[in-house]
Amino acid sequence: FRGLSLTQGNPAAQASVDVEFPKEFYVGAFVATCDPNPGDSPPVELDIWAGRYWQVSQNLSADVRLSQYTYPDDPRRVSYNRTELTGTLGYRNQIFIAAIYSPNTKAVASSPGYDDGNAWAVELSGRIPIGEKFAVSAGVGHYGLDEIYHDSYNYWNLTLTANLKPFELQ
Repeated sequence: FRGLSLTQGNPAAQASVDVEFPKEFYVGAFVATCDPNPGDSPPVELDIWAGRYWQVSQNLSADVRLSQYTYPDDPRRVSYNRTELTGTLGYRNQIFIAAIYSPNTKAVASSPGYDDGNAWAVELSGRIPIGEKFAVSAGVGHYGLDEIYHDSYNYWNLTLTANLKPFELQ
């Protein structure tokens, strides 16, 4: 997650589902195995979200999403649950810039924060289609955790996607 392992560097099983409604409204959910701590850890991360997408013009899109990150049966003494608001602008469905804000972050990954506070991130990503079924995506970002950990960091990602309609494999 933004460059942090929620499995101590081990693989995780993940699945998500998105449901789109008329007028570009959508809801979704994500579940993944996790084991962020050497000691007791939550067994899964469960996230839900709702949002709206706009095709502003032929080349420009916008998206606003509200997400809730939860860790059911979490034995850790600090709550890692948090809410995020994300705004994304897209150009030709190939270049995206996103701004993310969380007003209630106390901890991320395996370490409790020093203080409760706001967290934020900015991400720039690109997506290049390869034929009809495949695409390569890459991105860079900066995660601002100054109020929680008195620190922030940069991260990156690289993804290969296979479109197996109605499913997508990443």
